[in-house]
Amino acid sequence: MELNAFVHQYCLYYKESHLVAGWISGIQKEKLSIAPLQGRDVLMKHNRLALIWSGASLVSDKPQAHQTLRLQLEQAKAMAKTQDLETIYELMEPGCTYTIDDMAADFLDEPSDPLQRVALFLALEEERRLFKRKNDNYIPRTAIELEQFDQQLQRIRAQQQWQANVKQWLLDIEESRWTAETELSQEQQEWVKQLQSVLVYGKNSGYWKTLAPVLNLGSILENEDEDRKLRAFLQKIGQSISWCRLVLLRASVRYEWPTEVLEVAERLAQQDLPQPERKDWTSIATYTVDAAKTQDYDDALSVLEWTAQGVQVVVHIADLSDAIASESVLFQEAEKRLSSVYTLKHIFPMFPSVLSNGRFSLKAGEVRPTVGFQFHLFRNGNAVFQGFEQGLIQVEANLSYEAVDQAIEANEGFWKILSECCEALRQKRKEKGALSFSRKEVEVDISNPEQIRIVPLNRNTPANGLVEELAILVNQAVGRFFQEHECPGVYRTQAPYEIVEEVPTGQPVTPEHVNMEPVRLSTIPDLHSGLGCDYYMQATSPIRRFVDLVSQQQLVHYQLTKTFRFDEQQMMGWAEQIDSAQKLYNRAERDVTNHWKAKYLAQHTGEVFPVTVRRHLHNGRIEVIQEDIQYIFSVSGLETHEIGTILQLRIESVDMERHLVLTSLVTS
Repeated sequence: MELNAFVHQYCLYYKESHLVAGWISGIQKEKLSIAPLQGRDVLMKHNRLALIWSGASLVSDKPQAHQTLRLQLEQAKAMAKTQDLETIYELMEPGCTYTIDDMAADFLDEPSDPLQRVALFLALEEERRLFKRKNDNYIPRTAIELEQFDQQLQRIRAQQQWQANVKQWLLDIEESRWTAETELSQEQQEWVKQLQSVLVYGKNSGYWKTLAPVLNLGSILENEDEDRKLRAFLQKIGQSISWCRLVLLRASVRYEWPTEVLEVAERLAQQDLPQPERKDWTSIATYTVDAAKTQDYDDALSVLEWTAQGVQVVVHIADLSDAIASESVLFQEAEKRLSSVYTLKHIFPMFPSVLSNGRFSLKAGEVRPTVGFQFHLFRNGNAVFQGFEQGLIQVEANLSYEAVDQAIEANEGFWKILSECCEALRQKRKEKGALSFSRKEVEVDISNPEQIRIVPLNRNTPANGLVEELAILVNQAVGRFFQEHECPGVYRTQAPYEIVEEVPTGQPVTPEHVNMEPVRLSTIPDLHSGLGCDYYMQATSPIRRFVDLVSQQQLVHYQLTKTFRFDEQQMMGWAEQIDSAQKLYNRAERDVTNHWKAKYLAQHTGEVFPVTVRRHLHNGRIEVIQEDIQYIFSVSGLETHEIGTILQLRIESVDMERHLVLTSLVTS
């Protein structure tokens, strides 16, 4: 049809999903010029129009045309309400395609009457349930499609009702009609869980898409204001998540135990495990050496004999290979947790505490299965690995580092010669390039949260060194065993480092002197330069670390059957998971500790602390470290001070939400 034939007719078209009525006033640039009832004229191709009709007579005056159009629309809308679409639908073939002309010819009293056609069109546009629209055609829905449409409509209405409820709840919270004492309905309880999920996981929450628009949140939940907004909502209704808990949840730390896991753990803790053929070491004096607060003892040592030249020592590692089958729910839960997580206030063990602190722990007086690694150590730093075997031990005492340091100093029994052999081992590793950074460490005592204490720690004592070297010996031996037998496993590797700054004579090497890559987990055996080891695996803490559990199971299984329990693909997958999870856990543990250090400073508002400038940041801030509490924070207004400068800062206030320390410089 020629474009001129459309001029001075009326039309309906869509603009942003809304139906618009207009009058075709003319032609411009091969397009129809349309004057809508409201707004500016538009140019449009004729095939974009939804419907075109003419009045009783052509009108060439825009005001008169609009007046007639309004009148006709009112009449057509009234007529649309009388259209019996249910009957029309029943007389049509579901799934077939019909044009508006087809339907007008079959079902209108006067098919050529423009207003009846407009009325039919408007009725069809209003009724989307019975007919699908495809381009300019209508398709009656099948019975299955009707059922699906009704289900979808029900979901939409439920969602709309839910959004209305949420808006009302938010208003109730703002106006304190919903408080911590309010009894919650099931729907409100579910909504609170959704709020908590969005707070923790942001856009990765399954509820983000539905909740974010209602709560006016941004595209990602990294804005501190939005974070505090959600926490404020939850706090007002007594469902708050503490800052520390939020940090841990965001690191995917698992707070809850599945019921099945707890039930299996309880049964395992009560039953006697069948023991395969094991070497009996129960009559040999055996000790654990750990921090005084430790409860999950997973390694111990026995000295079989000693002379002035060296010692015969067995390092025992708690053996979980018989207790934890790879298909068990305990193994699967450990695989999800990947590691125990330790914070100042809470411990999140890899196994339920009835096992980690009970059945599996090498507690004094209890007979426990272990894998024993035997070495002959010499005072010149040589070490001969004499093999490993499954055994039974009975720990005589769970010793603290302090107790062993006293025994070494007093030259009691074998402790001094064992310590000297371990120190010689350390020197040998240093000759091979091992790095040993001397770091100041502190313990944050929060036994009284209102009066936090920070106590210096000395990790460089003989007892600490002894335990560290024996663990490295075992991990080296396991790494070499896996490498020699081409056994699939997860190695800890570190590429060779580079000394980038000359170390003054007599001064220790610090991280500032060295350019080194981070440690990687890999299924390919390789050097660990930082420890000075050719091969290195983690195998000494199967109670606390999943990678150690896997290494132990693979080691024992291969020793007994000469076959592999786990293949290369499984090990590669675990290496990636563990590497990712451990970074999150380490950061969470550090952030929680720093939270308490910030609180310590808040408790000492007004006091002056010396700090050392570490580096210059953007936006005029500098990063400083308070050495006595080993706390790094940033301050503003002091950017003119050089790195290494010691400043005296008075603590003015601490914003615990942002962990911002506000200070003033003391110049005299």
